[in-house]
Amino acid sequence: MMRARSEGIIVATTAPAERAREWDPLPDVRRVVALKKPSLSGRRFGKLALGLGLDALAVACKVRLTVDSRAEVLTTNPWIAVALRLLGHRDLASMGIYAAPGSTTWRIFRRLIPRCAMVVMSTLERDNWQREGGSAAYVRYGNSFPYPRPRHNDRAENAVRIFVGGSSDRDHALIARLASEVLESGAEVSLVVAVGGAESTERSGRAEVRWLGPLSQEEFGAELGDATLSFLPLEENGRSAGHMFIVGSLQMGTPVIYTETEGMREYGDPVFCRAVPRDSSPLRVILEAATNLPSTTDTHEFWAENYSREKFLESVVSASQKLRATKRAHD
Repeated sequence: MMRARSEGIIVATTAPAERAREWDPLPDVRRVVALKKPSLSGRRFGKLALGLGLDALAVACKVRLTVDSRAEVLTTNPWIAVALRLLGHRDLASMGIYAAPGSTTWRIFRRLIPRCAMVVMSTLERDNWQREGGSAAYVRYGNSFPYPRPRHNDRAENAVRIFVGGSSDRDHALIARLASEVLESGAEVSLVVAVGGAESTERSGRAEVRWLGPLSQEEFGAELGDATLSFLPLEENGRSAGHMFIVGSLQMGTPVIYTETEGMREYGDPVFCRAVPRDSSPLRVILEAATNLPSTTDTHEFWAENYSREKFLESVVSASQKLRATKRAHD
């Protein structure tokens, strides 16, 4: 996982080893510092906060013990940057903010890492950070999830299968509204919802609504791949959210309908990823979209051309270096 280069940045990550190694071939990355046994679920002792905090502190300690204090370090989440700053490291860049101005998380970041160069996944977060005097650059998110291979079909089935999944910033009132509209329609529509909670199934005529319990990453990908299209109902919370769901759906060859939010405005596409007003009828919009969908193959190829993980990592490193060069020029 280490490369003996004399120049370049250090990447500090809490990702599993196989994911951490994906940074290593990049020519501007000198070394990758990762944990041998990170929390795969993101939790420690049942708590997400402990998982993020303890793993961030552990990898920060490893950086400080093995890397020169003057080295340029790029962290894959801001909590690693916070831990490194508390341990005395100064030359920092980080991926993402995922917090709205005024929130507790935002205040922590502005207090402890105000000079950290942020590479963010939306222009909203870039503008928010810059507005308070920080340095930030926008890079469009991309990833290659460990999902099953997408099915190759022409979406010729009569029944429309809608998948709603994830948890961050989901509009649960809109999900409930969609479920009610599906059941009231009695049409040949299946809605599958995986946003946490207990399993249940409701039917009315030919319509069905299934609420799923927790899913593994592979199971989540399979649900995306089985859908006619996916629906992403987002609340407007002043931060980035929903990018992983959209990219994962496109990877599985499934087009996306999502509600308009400022944090997602760069990800719309008239064919593969359509934004819709939040005050519209979700079922009507989805059924209209389902009459003219791109094929699974075309959707997957759109993902490969625009959202691959390799291109994303290259863009993050490039943006990080440009931010640092600008900062040095002004210091």
